[in-house]
Amino acid sequence: MSEKDKRIMETFGKVIPQLSEAKKEYMLGLGDGMALAKTAQAENHARDTNIERESA
Repeated sequence: MSEKDKRIMETFGKVIPQLSEAKKEYMLGLGDGMALAKTAQAENHARDTNIERESA
């Protein structure tokens, strides 16, 4: 984990306990959405890479 990653985790670790339940739900939804997008991106990349290999 990079230093920037560590700073992000520390910052969120400090602020999340202070948020309202509504803000926590928002943050959870945002994180879930980011995770889904990243998973889809990785799956698309893997699929595209496999298609390129099969075409070669």
